[in-house]
Amino acid sequence: MRGEPVKLPMDALEPRRLGFRFVHQDLGLLDRATVLENVRFGLYEWRFGWRIPWRSERRAVRDALRRFAVDVDPDAMVSTLAPLDRAQVAIVRALEQMRGTHQGLLVLDEPTAHLPREEVDRLFATIRSVAATGTGVLLVTHRLEEMRAVTDSLTILRDGEVTLEGPTASMSDDQITEAMLGFALAKDTGTGAAEELDGRPVAVSLRAAGGRRLEDFSVDVRSGEILGFTGLVRAGWEEVPGLFFGIGEERSGSIRVGGAEWRDLRDFSPREAIEAGIGLVPADRLGDGAIGVLSIKENVTLTTITQDYVSGRMREGREKARAQALLEEFDVRPPAPQQPFETLSGGNQQKVMLAKWFATQPRVLVLHEPTQGVDVGARQQLYEKLRSGARAGMAVIIAGTEYEELARVCDRVLVIRDGRVRGELRGERLAEDRIAELAAS
Repeated sequence: MRGEPVKLPMDALEPRRLGFRFVHQDLGLLDRATVLENVRFGLYEWRFGWRIPWRSERRAVRDALRRFAVDVDPDAMVSTLAPLDRAQVAIVRALEQMRGTHQGLLVLDEPTAHLPREEVDRLFATIRSVAATGTGVLLVTHRLEEMRAVTDSLTILRDGEVTLEGPTASMSDDQITEAMLGFALAKDTGTGAAEELDGRPVAVSLRAAGGRRLEDFSVDVRSGEILGFTGLVRAGWEEVPGLFFGIGEERSGSIRVGGAEWRDLRDFSPREAIEAGIGLVPADRLGDGAIGVLSIKENVTLTTITQDYVSGRMREGREKARAQALLEEFDVRPPAPQQPFETLSGGNQQKVMLAKWFATQPRVLVLHEPTQGVDVGARQQLYEKLRSGARAGMAVIIAGTEYEELARVCDRVLVIRDGRVRGELRGERLAEDRIAELAAS
């Protein structure tokens, strides 16, 4: 560090003394505290009687936010902030901790994992302004477009070994991908021509459905179809997964699944959705889709736990064997049923989420931002599982902002703008640039 060798391993305090600061993927912010309290925690100035001069503290935080063009109120609760603002507050906090440090190092772990695509450029501008101050920036990411947009050099690792390194501009996308995976990436395709799906039975229907932003929305999703929903942030598409799974306070319309119908969506609950054969993989895996402190085994069998009760007794050996088989089938690494779920990488967490629902043999599987924080190899595996499920007759619904992936994987994509469906794309018209055009125009 700064030309001097540092022995490894370090003790827990050494990185701070060296000027390292970290923004973790989960950001590590205290939701029930204000922006000011999060930024200045551990840095407060003290006056006589151990009193904190709140006026000067507030001014210091306001100045720090202004330096990096972060427009939030220092007294706002972090829980009320938009995803981009939360990420920027975490970065500002790290930079405040680095003040007075010469040539420090800011480490960012998947900082865009929870951001809509149109806000990523703003975050990148913040990162560039940080680098311009003389601070080194180490960015950990799975996304090729981020490597291109913001890095000067790349080091690719696979299975703990460096497989490629050098200036970013000297590497092609195919080189980077192959170095990450160990093989060339196959091209994604949908399940088949959308016209062929038109004759299949309808798996689930929404009629005159709406939410907080979404208005008068109707759709039929057929067995074996992979249907995408997308648009700009806060355009209304984000509410679609909740409508199919009985979530959301402001719901209207009706839903029909198989032979069952609920004429009022407010009467349709997650329990009834599961009983009707619908599964949901939410955008926030740890917050809404899993129990992080429980084991992988307990999470992957959560939806089918009753299968392991025999004569009123829990058969733990049977549950463990089922879990082990699912982990191996979905290539979860490591396939260790007793390991805490929260210790897995994003890609392996998502594989567990898929395995959990595939075990129920669902009629419909709904996924919200399914590749958030997932590396390119795991993405390929996830989509292949979804395609195999669709080929077996499962209806797949994907709500997300990865336009390119939606165009490659889906049979049909509905683009939502200002709360309404503005276009349906299929066949030759289904392309990334066409999706972007409909979303923004």
